[in-house]
Amino acid sequence: MDSWERLEKPKPRWTIRLDADMLKWFRKPGPNDSRRINPVLRTYWMALMAGCIQAHDKDNTIVRLSLAARYLAEGKNMDGTEKE
Repeated sequence: MDSWERLEKPKPRWTIRLDADMLKWFRKPGPNDSRRINPVLRTYWMALMAGCIQAHDKDNTIVRLSLAARYLAEGKNMDGTEKE
């Protein structure tokens, strides 16, 4: 791609409930608040995948990703069972 413009991918419609203060924060800069939510969630997701943060005290993203990669390499389902 020869441009810095982002690719428009089809996006499914999804409804979420936010706390009032979060909704106010996303809406403060003006219209298109829903377009601002996606990059924030993507940044959070990338930090999880990189192991920089954990979602909660029982979440070990690195172990989860390592196991998923091993299953994928072995041709198994995510629960470790053989693919049909």
